[in-house]
Amino acid sequence: MISCHLDEIYDKYGYIGIALYHCLSEIKVLKITTDKFHKNIIEFYTKNIEKNTNDTIITVKNFVECLPDLKLIREIIQAYNITKKELFTFKMILDIYENYYKKFDGPLYSKLLLEYIPTASNFYSNLSEDNIKYLYDWLTSVTNREVYDSLMIRLKSFFNKKKSCYIKNLEDLKKMLICFVGDLDKNKLLK
Repeated sequence: MISCHLDEIYDKYGYIGIALYHCLSEIKVLKITTDKFHKNIIEFYTKNIEKNTNDTIITVKNFVECLPDLKLIREIIQAYNITKKELFTFKMILDIYENYYKKFDGPLYSKLLLEYIPTASNFYSNLSEDNIKYLYDWLTSVTNREVYDSLMIRLKSFFNKKKSCYIKNLEDLKKMLICFVGDLDKNKLLK
């Protein structure tokens, strides 16, 4: 059950918040409130991952399939100036995709390599140092600490004040996966 108002969501989380709200409204067992929007989403995902039963794995798969897809996110990032209030929502969605694909996209990791990494690289490359600092300050503020801790601990997310650290981590992940998957068409992966 989702108990949020669109005006409140837009005021706090921007257009990506509304898109995420509409996408996730299909999941009947997900409870989202405006004041705990990010926390509710992260906890729903991580609690189902942690239970690791057949039912919860199906729930997680359905949840991820309801997220705005990476192609749409990539198009938004390229065509639209992301506002500060949308930064964490984008980061959260990307971190969920990364976590999910690392767990369930093997053994070839094609979605991780061909969809997630280019989208995340695009997101972090387009952020200004001011936006990175704003996102870092927002995540580490006392009022948002609970969401931040949940994201960092449960999704093993990485956060730093420098944009270059994000890009380097994504490139390292890409290289490691290419070495791991072996005989795939490396020309397709290196684009």
